[in-house]
Amino acid sequence: MAGNLTPSDKLAANMKRLSALYPQELCFREVQARKDHIDQFGNSIARGDIYYCYEEGYQFENYGKLSIKSAELLTEILIDRNPSLREATDRINEEREAKLRESMRAFMEQ
Repeated sequence: MAGNLTPSDKLAANMKRLSALYPQELCFREVQARKDHIDQFGNSIARGDIYYCYEEGYQFENYGKLSIKSAELLTEILIDRNPSLREATDRINEEREAKLRESMRAFMEQ
């Protein structure tokens, strides 16, 4: 049976915050499961569910999986209950976005 779990807006925002703690090329990304999986914490990911994938190095085969359930628990502990970390990761994301805008502006002016 295919799943249909998708992240809430709050979870998507918190995963973006969590990704700020990683190099940009190794950040978390949403993936739709093409088959059933078990995530890093032993929770099921059904075919069709959205889950979070993260790199564990620079090799394509090395990546971990977080189900929606695991991602919600992890971000509740690390982000929701820690205003300092939430503010710091928001600041990192703002800086990254500002650099991207500046790069795009410079490219368009060429």
